[in-house]
Amino acid sequence: MRKGKEKQQIVLIFLILSNLCCRVKSEGNFLKNTLQNQINFINSAFSVSATREDSNSSTLFDDAYNAANLISDSIRDKGEKLFDLLLATLISEESNKAVKTIRKILQRGDHGMVDIFENYKPREIVLSILALSRLQGFYTTYYNNHKSKGEILISSTDDDDDDESPSISDIKEVDKKLILDLAHYAFLANLAYGWKVRFALYGRLSLGNLKMLKRRANINMEDVLQANWVAKTHLPAYFIVRDRKRKEIVLAIRGTFSAHDVLTDLCCRAEEFTPTIESDDDDDDEEEEINKSGSSSLRFLRSNNYVGKAHQGMLKSAREIAKMSKSIISRELALNPSYKLVLTGHSMGGGTAAVLGMIWQDTFPVRVYTFGPPCALSRKCKTTTKKKNSIIISVIHEGDPFSTLSLGHLADLSTAISKLCQDERLRNEIFIKTLSSPDHRENANGDLRTFYSLFKRLQSSSVDDHDLILYPPGELLLLTNNGNGGGYIFNNDEAVKLRRTSYKDFRFLLIQRGMFDLSRHIPNRYEIGLNKLKDTLQKKDRN
Repeated sequence: MRKGKEKQQIVLIFLILSNLCCRVKSEGNFLKNTLQNQINFINSAFSVSATREDSNSSTLFDDAYNAANLISDSIRDKGEKLFDLLLATLISEESNKAVKTIRKILQRGDHGMVDIFENYKPREIVLSILALSRLQGFYTTYYNNHKSKGEILISSTDDDDDDESPSISDIKEVDKKLILDLAHYAFLANLAYGWKVRFALYGRLSLGNLKMLKRRANINMEDVLQANWVAKTHLPAYFIVRDRKRKEIVLAIRGTFSAHDVLTDLCCRAEEFTPTIESDDDDDDEEEEINKSGSSSLRFLRSNNYVGKAHQGMLKSAREIAKMSKSIISRELALNPSYKLVLTGHSMGGGTAAVLGMIWQDTFPVRVYTFGPPCALSRKCKTTTKKKNSIIISVIHEGDPFSTLSLGHLADLSTAISKLCQDERLRNEIFIKTLSSPDHRENANGDLRTFYSLFKRLQSSSVDDHDLILYPPGELLLLTNNGNGGGYIFNNDEAVKLRRTSYKDFRFLLIQRGMFDLSRHIPNRYEIGLNKLKDTLQKKDRN
């Protein structure tokens, strides 16, 4: 009878093992846990023989458990090898590396992220998110009431009740030029998306990207120095043109538009880089040739002897574009000593342009204009010249969801939520004190200060500000309108404003209504808004 039960155990165990071997998946931990649970069930089902001190049955279970571990490890290893083989077969080497990088980001915990979904119950998570959202609302109100408001450069309407906006006659000439430049480069940054995006957004059909570029930019074909319209992983699409009227060489980099671009975006670790070393890595013979040309506009100051951090995918993209375009740009600037280099781009293109500008700022006379840039550089990166002028100008639409999105921001948010999940009393205190003030403004100033201090304390021990958190690059300008901010165009009755702002405004990822409103990020929103400011400026000048 006992031998019959042992045979029954053997049959059941190997049926389970066979079943699991047929369900080969890359998640070895899932297999291992499943296998262990099923064997535990067998052990319970046949516990009678174990309680009778049946050593053979106990040994049988131990052997089966060890076999389960070996098979699980084998399945995991083979699954990973099979997955890597499929990647190597189906996608390019660079895309394969990007996928591996993304897997490491998801698997490793050194980015400071807390797995709240693994550690806490759904009810605790939801209540903590709601409490944090309420707390953030009071923090934002207090912060906005007490921060020094940035200077408004221009408003598209003359409002007698608006004491902040300057009249056109009071706008500085340097700011007038800046506004005209921003409208121009936003237009070129959008051209980098090619005719398909312009057709989707504006309904304008063109016969090919080059013809569209020539017609829309009003340039000759010989002034298109290089054009790469097909993106690869860590090599976004871009074009280089010669602008004879402005005496500029313009490199415009496309934002996210393809699956390859998405892989670049997701390689989002903060990677260290030294601009001096990056620039020195270029071909020495090429640099010697430039020096022999006698071009006084090229500078080799090598002043950026420091280590900063940049978005890994955009840093790699900047390096690849540098390899492909530096010789062309060097030759053009050597032949045209009075010309300057301008880099521009929207979204990921803007972030890549900013990183490339950091690498080239001691090599070329370069300026960078970005629109809706993501969090691309750490605060340690020096974007200013000796004259305290930033080489990077970034325009960010109010509420653009990508302006406060980096691994550091997500780690910050997950840590705060985790603390609230662990402290039910604090959650309840927040709910009780905030229910009487749904708009975050009705409480006395003392209460606002209390919530402000509480929020800062909640966030203070989460993430090192200089370690993981990246910010939009350079000098920051905020584009606002008096409407609800939704939609993809500005209405004619909306007053568009452009004001200076600080990186501190992008320190926290806020849980708020409209936080995923992608319409605030699309490229033509920037172009239309800045064109509206340009038209206002030119109209007043004509009058």
